[in-house]
Amino acid sequence: MKKYLQVIVIIYIGLFLISLITPIAYPQLYYLYAYTLHFIVLGVFIVGYKSFNRSQTTSVRERKIQEELSIRPIPMLSIKSIWGYTFLVAVFVPLYVRFYTGEQWHTQVLAFFVGNSGQDSTYYMYQNYFADAGLSQMSLSKLPYVLGYGILKYTYILLMLSLGTYQVSLRKAGVPIGILCFLFMSVGMSRGTSIEIFEVFTLLMYVAVLKSPGKISLKSKGTIAIVLLATLGILYFITSLTLRYEDKAIIESNNLTFKIDENSFVSKNMPFLAMILKRLSGYFVFGLYYISHCFNDIWMTSKESFCALLTPNGLSIMNIGPDTKSLLCGEVIDCGAMWIPDIVKAIERYGLIATLIVIYFIGVLFRRVSEEYLNTKSVFFGVALYYITLQMFSFQVGNFLTASSSSIICVALTIGSLVCPRMFHKTFNALFVK
Repeated sequence: MKKYLQVIVIIYIGLFLISLITPIAYPQLYYLYAYTLHFIVLGVFIVGYKSFNRSQTTSVRERKIQEELSIRPIPMLSIKSIWGYTFLVAVFVPLYVRFYTGEQWHTQVLAFFVGNSGQDSTYYMYQNYFADAGLSQMSLSKLPYVLGYGILKYTYILLMLSLGTYQVSLRKAGVPIGILCFLFMSVGMSRGTSIEIFEVFTLLMYVAVLKSPGKISLKSKGTIAIVLLATLGILYFITSLTLRYEDKAIIESNNLTFKIDENSFVSKNMPFLAMILKRLSGYFVFGLYYISHCFNDIWMTSKESFCALLTPNGLSIMNIGPDTKSLLCGEVIDCGAMWIPDIVKAIERYGLIATLIVIYFIGVLFRRVSEEYLNTKSVFFGVALYYITLQMFSFQVGNFLTASSSSIICVALTIGSLVCPRMFHKTFNALFVK
């Protein structure tokens, strides 16, 4: 099993284990449907991955492109170019924060670290300003910020993942890279959100994946780096939630039905672990909780509901409801500010069977891209691997690739790089390679 596939398997097993040990006030059997779908999705993806045969699908034209993209010898990244890009981001981010929050960048970042909650929280003020300024609607004044941040973010992802592919002096590049990571995290700090923190740490972990030779093993340096980054990411995440909600857990602040069992074995005997799980569960376990309710309260309640599970737009066709959110949120459970898992949205739109077929072909694409990356070492294929991995994660959690317009732009540019690899490759080399 290639290490890129290993990452996705580890993510799925990790989500399962976190949900298994998180002391939620629901019996584990209640999650049986969600667990079953969880591993069916993973299994179908692996079957698609294993079914790809590169020797039968690579044309003469594709082999020629591979030869052009192949970077032998591996080029060196330009430190001057990295510093130049860092300066550009440092100029743009404060302007971007000012436009979206109405406040100065440094005051918003300081407010994040000082910590405030309730109606004076950074997130609450950002939401109010966003609504009052009409920023939910696209406008000519908004367009430069949307496109500018999207392109800068995509370039940041390219540059970060190139650290796992290209030659670079980490001693010289460490400072600008650190500044870049802070600048992109500060966008989340200024809005009181955590998605940017998640993106930076997952990106750093994927750099370690690309840079580590061979498969992921417990003794490899890459694995150690991933574990350290994951630990730092969790600690930072918990700290940011504590600052944002003071002493309240995320699920207590945003959800009234997704409750922790304070009398469970974990809560009583391992309070520190329970505290960590408590804060992580709202983001990483709620998806399985929501999927369980979809099956138990909608799809498995009648023959018509089961047909809706299999049929594209089945809920509407069977006159059951527009979607699962309208049937569950506020009626059966409190969804609060939680995300709806992408797998549920896909099933609602395309039906279960068509969704699994799509996942099968995502597995085929993942294998194809991983082979291209191994053959060419082109960072653009590395970015595609990263985004497919995020999408597989998003199926069970939700919204990683569509949380913001910048993420959508990054995905669109990633698809463009697969369609026109030579153009993207030459542009990146002209900007960042010596």
